[in-house]
Amino acid sequence: MNTILLQILCISLVLQWSNVQSDGTHFCGCHQAEIFDFKIRIINTDMKIQIESFHIIGLAVRTSNEGGRAEKDIPALWSQFFGDGVLAKIPNRQDDTLYCIYTDYEKDHTRPYTTILGCRVDKLEEIPEGMTGLTIENGQYQQYPLKGNLNDGLVYNKWKEIWQSPLERLFSADFEVYDHRSTDPSNAEVDIFISLR
Repeated sequence: MNTILLQILCISLVLQWSNVQSDGTHFCGCHQAEIFDFKIRIINTDMKIQIESFHIIGLAVRTSNEGGRAEKDIPALWSQFFGDGVLAKIPNRQDDTLYCIYTDYEKDHTRPYTTILGCRVDKLEEIPEGMTGLTIENGQYQQYPLKGNLNDGLVYNKWKEIWQSPLERLFSADFEVYDHRSTDPSNAEVDIFISLR
């Protein structure tokens, strides 16, 4: 994914955030599991999959959906990531695919949580100052493949459905993945992965 396409994606996501209402929720997004070389096993037809552990390095922010904080903090995180050229500074990264991780939940999506924007890496031995490293533990996830216009709230609208669903969530680490199929905001393919109990 080249720099110009990444910047287009960032602008699109910030614009999507600007249209989010203050309804006590937050934002996320991803891509087809096999594209990221995940070792997965299809459990059944409702897109439950088993994902083996992997490492992420990137920028982090502690935020909350309360008082509209996430609506400011997460777009600012994306802007900082591209503005500071963080992608090129991540050591041992496997490729330029972006992962937006939602983790360290105080309780659930209505309470404070941490967002990490970064890349998948081979190891966590070298974490640059100002960045955060995280291991996504192996486990069962619900996968939601999305396709459409990011500027029309593609990802955010799916999250609203997830928040209202009876899904038995673990609230350990949920994540989105953005790769080459996400670089055209008007026709993007994105997946959301939700950790399950």
